Amino acid sequence: MLLSVCYIADMSAESFLVKTWNGFNRLLDYFDESGYDSTYIELPKYRWAPGTELSSIFSSVSIHGDSTVRFTEPAELTWKLKHQYRYLGFSFPSISLKKTGRYYFDLGLTGRKWGFKTYIEQALQARCSKLGMTGDVTQTSFYANVYYVFNNKRFVYSACEGRDIIQKKSAGSLIVGVTYYVRHIAILDTVFQKVLNLKEVMINNGGPSVGYGHNFVPRNHKNWVIHASITPTLTVFSRNSIKTADDQKENPSYSLLSALTPMRLAATYSYKHNDFCLGLSYLMSTTGYKSSRSIDITERQFSFLYRFRF
Repeated sequence: MLLSVCYIADMSAESFLVKTWNGFNRLLDYFDESGYDSTYIELPKYRWAPGTELSSIFSSVSIHGDSTVRFTEPAELTWKLKHQYRYLGFSFPSISLKKTGRYYFDLGLTGRKWGFKTYIEQALQARCSKLGMTGDVTQTSFYANVYYVFNNKRFVYSACEGRDIIQKKSAGSLIVGVTYYVRHIAILDTVFQKVLNLKEVMINNGGPSVGYGHNFVPRNHKNWVIHASITPTLTVFSRNSIKTADDQKENPSYSLLSALTPMRLAATYSYKHNDFCLGLSYLMSTTGYKSSRSIDITERQFSFLYRFRF
């Protein structure tokens, strides 16, 4: 009797897992909709794509007021494991090869028509140009973007990095979306706080994005795809704050000159089950205030990604 109950329980658990997995795949089937131009797009034979990525991340923050204060994160090499199942891709938290505590995690769901991508990054040290020294400055970034691709029958936005859908012939498209970006800077070094009269900066912006992406596939080298895209975001939502060393808080109003501009260049070579991708991501943020202050942020990431598909 006990064995029968255990067997039924195991069958029920297995049935639940199977139904959950099938439901998850039916959700992803939504991105597989028919109606694409098979001259330009091809669905891949393989669904699983584990991989690994080496990347070098560099970022800087410039705070302009009566004088300019610039914080620069030291460029360093990071390594992380990535995985792609159909249109869902994610990375495990990165490992800094210099052991400085840098953290990076990303997640994305990419389809022909629409998708989203997000990442979280944290660095624990920065160099101050005004003081000429490195101190404890924690910088945490969060980026999220939901997008829609107009020419989705012929253009694949994720053709290089994700390779979840294959671009067979050159094409481009207008891309629209909504972007949300947060940057928190906590100055923990007391020397920095006293000299700069600055303790904390919070940048919290969002708005609609409109841009263009293009994939170039050489005629005689179909295994190559070269991608370029730019998707500027106009800030229409902003909740920013600046805290001085004596805990005085300022909430400056932003101006319409504030904008966020992500850009990406990438090239991928595919051979049988293998994908090799070189990429350059560049994000530029300008937050202008109705007061005399403004904050400029740049983030650059060079990466090499390898995936094995099966």
